[in-house]
Amino acid sequence: MLGLTAVSTAQAELKYFTQLDLGMSRLKFNGKFEGDDISSNDSKTNFSQRIALGLDFDGSNRLAFDFSNFGKAYDESWNEKIDHGTASLRAYSIGVTYSYAFLLESIIRPYIGARLGLGFIRAKADSTDLWGFESFRLNQTKFSISATAGAEYKITDRFSTGAGLEYNRFIGTSPYTLQNFGANVFARYTF
Repeated sequence: MLGLTAVSTAQAELKYFTQLDLGMSRLKFNGKFEGDDISSNDSKTNFSQRIALGLDFDGSNRLAFDFSNFGKAYDESWNEKIDHGTASLRAYSIGVTYSYAFLLESIIRPYIGARLGLGFIRAKADSTDLWGFESFRLNQTKFSISATAGAEYKITDRFSTGAGLEYNRFIGTSPYTLQNFGANVFARYTF
């Protein structure tokens, strides 16, 4: 009977939630495309979005399934009327995030998290030189790992908002590396 009570208590604490993150991120890539060194050191900041559905186990431990759009990185090069090249890269991901919110006697609670994902990368590079025009396209799937940290503010029992930082790294066996740095605000509704 004691075991049955523990199981029913644990089930009563399980809650579903949905969360929307909006933020700014910067994709950084470097490597080789068709033998040319390309990097996005001058990449502009992008608008990033994430939507998640998840389970809140006890107010601290959360597990979410999400879709993330990390935005676009861009690089352009010129060489005194000899050649001109552009490269762009877009990254999306589906993933699973675990986060832990510290239960403090405060309305603002810090959290940390980790994410495993499957990233979809679409890249293209075009170059024009004295000998003509070349174009290169790449569609690739890579694993991604992420770390997140931030703070959340509980407005009501069902609605929370917050802000956080994240770092994402895409891993795989390709001639380039891809990273994402971001800052997000979010709104979460618990059912």
